[in-house]
Amino acid sequence: MKSQRFFLTFLVASFFTSFFMIQSVKASEFVEGGIFPSFKARGTISEIINIGKEFWPIIKSGRATHHIKSSKAHAIPTSAKNWHDLYGWRSYDNPVKVVLDIRGLLGTREALVIGHLFFDYGGSINGHGQYLKNIQFIHKKIKVDYGNNLDVEIQFSEPANIGTKDRPVASIRATLTWTSTAPLNHHSGSRTFEIRGDGGFRELD
Repeated sequence: MKSQRFFLTFLVASFFTSFFMIQSVKASEFVEGGIFPSFKARGTISEIINIGKEFWPIIKSGRATHHIKSSKAHAIPTSAKNWHDLYGWRSYDNPVKVVLDIRGLLGTREALVIGHLFFDYGGSINGHGQYLKNIQFIHKKIKVDYGNNLDVEIQFSEPANIGTKDRPVASIRATLTWTSTAPLNHHSGSRTFEIRGDGGFRELD
């Protein structure tokens, strides 16, 4: 009898341990190449979400951060169960060049950042839609004048469908925000770009 009670107690304890371990997984832990959130199976091709990151620092104290190559944003339909559902991706032979020429009050250069916005576009699901993946900013040159400090971060808006319900086109806005600090000067600014699933790209005022 005692052995039966012990075995039953062990089963109950194992069940609750497994249950709470499963429930502790957070949606933010789903990453590219891993498990897609389960709610996507109930989504539609016109509902678009970002399963990547929405914000990360690019440059901190004048130096590139470790996030700059590993962090990416994506704009895909909620009906996708995994990356194999999406196909037909294209990319530019020449990525979009972005130059941040940061100058002080007297017009003197405080910092210069040259980089590129990379992204894949045109991916579809069952022949429908035009979506985005692997959106990221990669620096090519960072130059900060002596005595100055520079921080740069990138933030993505919630994806939008600028097409129709039956022919969705993903759109997402990427904002580069910088803060420059000099001994006698402190100022900041930003530049916003719209990236589209049909390959369109433009800088917004």
